[in-house]
Amino acid sequence: MRVFILALAAVGLLTSCVSPASTATTVSPRVMEDVVVATPFSPPVTSTSAPTVTSKPTIWYTPSPYPTMPLSFVPLEPVYVEHWKDHEHALAEELKRMTPPEKVLCEWVILGRSEQAIYVWALCAEHLRGDFYPGVSVPAVIYLDADGKVAEVKTPRPGMDYGPSIRQLFPKDVQEKIFNFQAWLDITQLKTHLIYRFEHPGTPPLIVLSATPTP
Repeated sequence: MRVFILALAAVGLLTSCVSPASTATTVSPRVMEDVVVATPFSPPVTSTSAPTVTSKPTIWYTPSPYPTMPLSFVPLEPVYVEHWKDHEHALAEELKRMTPPEKVLCEWVILGRSEQAIYVWALCAEHLRGDFYPGVSVPAVIYLDADGKVAEVKTPRPGMDYGPSIRQLFPKDVQEKIFNFQAWLDITQLKTHLIYRFEHPGTPPLIVLSATPTP
């Protein structure tokens, strides 16, 4: 009997040591936390704002063969266009006496003309950029010789003599245009085209563009 009881006790001890649960593999929660799950590759998130691009400054003005202001109050003959460089040189010599004429550019409006004279309003400068320019803007008379070439240029005297000298140099119909220049003169357009010409050597003045037939 004692032997039987001892046998049963041995069987019970073996049964308690080998159980179904002991055959299963267990993973601690800590191990599960350390598992890295592979996912499809995703590119890194970048800013959606456009990159800053530093561009060169663009030319803000394009010359037009159709000026918005009256550049000539009289019909222009084709021969006039051929001599515009002589007129510009003469105006530059008179209006910018302290600067070599070849460094000066001029724009001008023709107010009238006679057989031996052309009456203009001129703007001449040695350099133009932005809002600062060492320029001169005054009415002037271009006197021509018998061959039609420039003989002399005269401008009104400054100060108190300005009005009287205009009456001496210009005919009455031209005087009225000069004294009322604010009604028709767009000095900004002349200045703007001068800026373009300084940046694009060889470009003619607006008076030439307005007189040149367009295709």
